[in-house]
Amino acid sequence: MALSQEMQVARHRLVLASLGAVAALALWGLGDNWDDPGLPPPLYLALFTFVATFFSVALALAGPVSVPRALRGALLIGVPVTGLVCLAGLRHVVATDLLDQPEMLSVIVVLVFFSTPFLLVRLETPEQWRNYGALFDAAWTMTVRYFVGYVFVGVFWLVVFSSNALLELVGIDLIDRLLAADWAPFVLSGAVLGLGLAVVYELRRMISPFLILRLLRLLVPVVLAVLVVFLAAVPFRGLSGLFGELSAAATLMGTAIVAITLISTALDRDDTRAVSTRGIRVATRVLALLLPFLALLAVWAVVLRVRQYGWTPDRVLAATTAGFVLAYGVGYAGAVLRGQAWAARVRNVNVLVALAVIGLSALWLTRC
Repeated sequence: MALSQEMQVARHRLVLASLGAVAALALWGLGDNWDDPGLPPPLYLALFTFVATFFSVALALAGPVSVPRALRGALLIGVPVTGLVCLAGLRHVVATDLLDQPEMLSVIVVLVFFSTPFLLVRLETPEQWRNYGALFDAAWTMTVRYFVGYVFVGVFWLVVFSSNALLELVGIDLIDRLLAADWAPFVLSGAVLGLGLAVVYELRRMISPFLILRLLRLLVPVVLAVLVVFLAAVPFRGLSGLFGELSAAATLMGTAIVAITLISTALDRDDTRAVSTRGIRVATRVLALLLPFLALLAVWAVVLRVRQYGWTPDRVLAATTAGFVLAYGVGYAGAVLRGQAWAARVRNVNVLVALAVIGLSALWLTRC
């Protein structure tokens, strides 16, 4: 007997809430036993990586695809990433020392973040796994789902703490007792996150990236104006004079990444949904043309830093990031300079660079 629509919705919410609770409980258990001498560091690293990656991807996939397919699909990222991380852990005296390295953690996060949209599209429509429109929608939808989900978790705990304070005024400590166990807050947070992700997917026509994308487009002329002023001032002030105590390379790359994001949001998934306002469209083209100059300055800032202080893992990662920013810049400017259909070529650049990021991130974890 087929379940009613209402029962299907309730079941999906319960399943995702349970999935989130199990994930949080597993992470709490690993965190509570991180120094257990009976748990070898390589095994701990493998378990922690797999749990964090597998459940994060599974929760992102569940909704657009069924939960069983999401769980199977999450293995396609969880298992390889775990293997790569374990391989990287072999380069340390203690494998878990890898978790203390921000540059390694950032590479792992980037690898998972860039891979998941490709996996989702592959599961939904296998022949479209490189289709930019489908990838664009998948990436932004997952981002918005997680953002709203975590906001819901924050609001949930605000309500819990407020309710607890109110009940304590009349001598009732029920909530304190319910949360007395160390694992309880973690499990509750995971369950609430899963529930939030389920509800956001149900309301995907109302809570969609559409509004965010439209708002971000309005920032294109602002960033363009700032970039023009910056590039005009560079010959007179120099990088050190412009940034003072801030890292020039980090500031340049951060601004370039913002510009890349804004250009991509302005062009949307295809020409039918791309920005149509003439002023913003012109600003987008000019911003794409200026991006290589910003990227070159970022590369030069990294080069100066390396010349002064030498190579470190952080600077290797900075150089790699600057290289990708430069690839975006050259690709975007080249697409614009070729004339007609420049927006479609920019979208192709996004797909190619995303695949390159995935490949190099995986290679990074295998370097000896």
